Amino acid sequence: MKKVSTGIIYRLFKDGDKDTIIRKTNIRTFCQQKNLDYIISQGKMLVDTKSFLNALNPKHFKANKTFPRLRTKISALHEWNAHHRTKIKHHIIDCICNSSKVNIYKHGRTNIINYDQLEKELIVPLKQKGKY
Repeated sequence: MKKVSTGIIYRLFKDGDKDTIIRKTNIRTFCQQKNLDYIISQGKMLVDTKSFLNALNPKHFKANKTFPRLRTKISALHEWNAHHRTKIKHHIIDCICNSSKVNIYKHGRTNIINYDQLEKELIVPLKQKGKY
C-alpha cells in the first residue's frame, strides 16, 4: 500500500512515452471516478500505486504495443511535408484514401487516417517515379 504523488506517476508515463496524453489532472480525475485509495495532504494527492495499476490495467497485460499514428488529412499533409524532401498536395492523400488502402475512421465530420499506412502507400508511387 505504498502511496506516491501524481507527479511521480506522471513522470513514469513520460519516461515510457514522451508524447503521452497523461497529465496529473487526468490521474486525479481517474482516481476520483474509480474510487481508488488516495489522500490529499497539503494540496498534494498521494495515490495507492497497487490499486491505481489494477484499475488502469485490470487484465494485467504485460506486452507493450505500439499504436498507429492517427492524423487528420491536413495534419498528415503537414507531417509528410515536414519530414520528407518530396512535397505532396492534399489531393494525393484523397486519392489514396479513396482507394481503400488506408484505414480511415470517421469522427463526426472529421476523417482520421492511419498515418503509418498512408506513409507506406505514398512511398510506393514516388519510388516508381524516381522522386523519392
